Amino acid sequence: MRIAFLKASTPDIGTPTDIGIANALYSVAAGENIKHLLIGQSFRTEGIAPLEWNYLDGIYLHSVHRQFGKVKLRKWSPLDPGFSLRVRHMVYYTVLKGIKTLPVLYYCNYIRNDVTRFLEQELGWVNTGAHYWDDLYQSLMTYIMRKKFNIDRRIYNYSALVRSRQMTREEALNRVKEPYKIEDPKVIELCIKRLGLTQKEFEEFMVLPPRTFRDYKTSYNLLKLFKVPIKIACKLNMLPSTAYAKYFECG
Repeated sequence: MRIAFLKASTPDIGTPTDIGIANALYSVAAGENIKHLLIGQSFRTEGIAPLEWNYLDGIYLHSVHRQFGKVKLRKWSPLDPGFSLRVRHMVYYTVLKGIKTLPVLYYCNYIRNDVTRFLEQELGWVNTGAHYWDDLYQSLMTYIMRKKFNIDRRIYNYSALVRSRQMTREEALNRVKEPYKIEDPKVIELCIKRLGLTQKEFEEFMVLPPRTFRDYKTSYNLLKLFKVPIKIACKLNMLPSTAYAKYFECG
């Protein structure tokens, strides 16, 4: 699916992973009769990606996969959803099963530098030097987004830190002028190799005309019809409270 999204030539190449993680959480919660999912996203330190930079939608994923994927995806079932996450599946998990998501960091004054210092001093954590770099593939993703789509994710990350007064605007502007440490050439080369691609094949994907989720079949028009119910669901924690902002205010 990673290669399928490279062929699709869209910037949201992390969509399969994000949907896979969400499905894993919902399916386990449904199977174990767990009613609350705790998530670690923080609007104070991460912000929200514009819709055309990062669009999450099961129909979109399957649309891309049908065109460019090679492996057959298994059908959805409540306890084994695979990579299917459509509106009706969300209704099943949130309404019928009553599963709510709680972004715990929204309810405390989450200061990134304080947390980093605590993890290093008390738990012996070694800072990777870049946000998201717990996943090596993020190195390749960051490179592709910058090089091909002129997208620097630090813009919305640092904007969140500026709004929460954890970084000055001047510092944020100065930082984005410098190359991001996460773009490690050796890690990028490793990721390309692990995808089973040659450098030539990868470069062929890089020169494809840029596209967005709007060039593929999605649930977006259906989601717009449910704008009000989604807003209510976010207020009731049936969906992550930033979901409404993501789909209707950051497009």
